[in-house]
Amino acid sequence: MRLLFLSTATGYLRHKLDPSRDPSYVYRIHNTALAIRRLGGAADMLHLSDMRIPGRARGWDVVVIHRPAMSASLAAAMETFRRHKTLVFGDFDDLIFSPAQVADRPSVRMGEKSPHVALERAQHHLEAIRELDGVIASTPVLIDAFAGLANPPARRVLLPNSWHLAWEPLRPAAPARPAALRGGKTVTYFSGTRTHDADLTMIAAPLSATLAEFPGFRVSLVGKVGRDGVPFECSLTPKVPFASYGQRVAASSVNLAPLEDTRFNRAKSALKIIEAGFFGIKTVCSPIPDYVDAPASARLLASSPTQWREALRAAFQDVVNGCPERDRVRQEIQERYDPLTTARRLLSDLGG
Repeated sequence: MRLLFLSTATGYLRHKLDPSRDPSYVYRIHNTALAIRRLGGAADMLHLSDMRIPGRARGWDVVVIHRPAMSASLAAAMETFRRHKTLVFGDFDDLIFSPAQVADRPSVRMGEKSPHVALERAQHHLEAIRELDGVIASTPVLIDAFAGLANPPARRVLLPNSWHLAWEPLRPAAPARPAALRGGKTVTYFSGTRTHDADLTMIAAPLSATLAEFPGFRVSLVGKVGRDGVPFECSLTPKVPFASYGQRVAASSVNLAPLEDTRFNRAKSALKIIEAGFFGIKTVCSPIPDYVDAPASARLLASSPTQWREALRAAFQDVVNGCPERDRVRQEIQERYDPLTTARRLLSDLGG
């Protein structure tokens, strides 16, 4: 079975120059394709716009399009896929296809995208979904959301996120900490976009209080993060290229993954726990379903300010005590979210 994974990332030329700038591409397309190849399968990675090149859309048994939305390019590609009897699946890792969740989208809540634009985009995703043979989703919550659509896709396949195969050489132990972070106890918060600033603000008070109690800890904000509503001292690092991202994650002592309690956020995957837990690092996080389902050794759940204060104190104290469960966290995460295991299940579910 020959599989083709297609990105729909905006900025075609930028994507071609550096596809790894998009975390969704890294985990949903690149990692899955690499795992299938490792298993002896045939998998390739292109962009939807590449389907305009003569011959590129032919010769595939299954095509997986990441976050497909109806457009002239998609319609033309689908026509070719149908003509050659190619199975086409859409891959989704959040609720962008749900009109009912538009108001909950972080980009809308933060005012970076208008509700009208987000609703229009959701409708385009639904149009695309109706043309597909099935969908692939990163969490059970998304699978249930697809089942609840007026015209649910006949085939719904779960493909959980996994740690990235590029990190495989780092499995036995964490890499050396970057020079700037050596000797300290680092609390990390990784953010891909400014739309999640409200999540960090939500825990500012309990985090500030815990930092005051544990003066040896410092906060490192990595990615597109604003300082508004952040009263504690911290360092701010721009988005880290994926090639060096693993080393940055491994430098953490405690990882943070707060999320506002919305239906949109409850569909998120446990990727933050997976990344930190791969190196034996615990994550203090909100109780969204995929976080709750993750190994208990790798996370501390909190929702109210009081719970965040208690969970942060416990996580900090664990570091002070030498992280006695670190090896257990590493082993459970690496075994539970193995990319070869998830790729093997995907191939089985797709009929390969």
